[in-house]
Amino acid sequence: KLLGGCKTNTFNTPGIAENEGEQVWFLKHLYHARQIRNRIVECFERAAIHNTEEKERDRLLTFAIVGGGPTSVEFVGELHDLVLRDMKTYYPDLQKHVSVHLIEAGPRLLPSFHPDLGDLVKRRFEKRGIGVKTNTAVKSMVVNEENAREKYIVLESDGKEIHLPVGLLVWSAGLEQVNFVKSAFNDFKKGPGGRIVVSDCLLAQMLETGACNDPPSQERVFAIGDCAVNLDTPLAPLAIVAKQQANYISKAFNSIPEDAVQGLVTDSKLLMQTLQQKPFGFVPLFSMVTFGSFQGAIDFSALAPSAVKDSKNLYLHGILSFLTWRSAYWGMQTSVSNKLLIPMYWFKSFVFGRDISRF
Repeated sequence: KLLGGCKTNTFNTPGIAENEGEQVWFLKHLYHARQIRNRIVECFERAAIHNTEEKERDRLLTFAIVGGGPTSVEFVGELHDLVLRDMKTYYPDLQKHVSVHLIEAGPRLLPSFHPDLGDLVKRRFEKRGIGVKTNTAVKSMVVNEENAREKYIVLESDGKEIHLPVGLLVWSAGLEQVNFVKSAFNDFKKGPGGRIVVSDCLLAQMLETGACNDPPSQERVFAIGDCAVNLDTPLAPLAIVAKQQANYISKAFNSIPEDAVQGLVTDSKLLMQTLQQKPFGFVPLFSMVTFGSFQGAIDFSALAPSAVKDSKNLYLHGILSFLTWRSAYWGMQTSVSNKLLIPMYWFKSFVFGRDISRF
């Protein structure tokens, strides 16, 4: 069973991949989160040095996030709360230099959500002083090797070129297949974005065969999640899709009688018969997103008939949606210790503020 996942897609934008970990950070792995956190604290510490020029303070405390999906929106909301609330306690004199920008190449934020929610989040962000730039593409990241302070991103909006000096650039604008999937599976059919083509029972399709039938032992490969796509019913690379696919495959394997399993090898004919009896079917659920300041939104439009998908009654927003979002992800924890510790950390940050020490 193959779960290759995806990595961040830079779209070959000049200066992005080259400056990863120095001026550009992604939102994909745990170490990325630690690097971003340390970089934010570092920017404030450098800006607080008494002989730092005002222009350099403005650059250091300018934070830009590229991408208008739910990951970027949630990060911008938390970043705004951190720099303009928690950091304000320690650096009150630097608040006038702080600016947060969200940059999206498309016409609106949260394109996979109800149309009104993207507009709602944009208005809330702008009310908090967050710069939201839609229909704006990042053309390049410029780092002057001779002048360490000359670091900016080049934006293009309405045919105009804009230079935005930044102290931190977080790139969360798209996904592409990991090198493992790109290079090691050349014998399999590839779909849009290099995703492995699978059948209705999630069997990876070889170049020589295309039917969901009893495969030879060397072809007994299933692909699920971000690295897989069914061309007849393509699904977005979302965690809920991968989870349902994993449950589907695991139930099929677990339904095989023990006498049909030899060591680690399962009877392929019996497995395929089990899968063909009930092909995979995705069950759409509601979508959730938070956008800082204890605010969130729940989108029910995926559950509604197409005729009423644009109805304003298909989404909720506010603090109750935020609490629902937190409760849902808290309930997904499989460790009892995490279920105890996470609410304690939430309470600690709510009462005493976030910890801004570097580690």
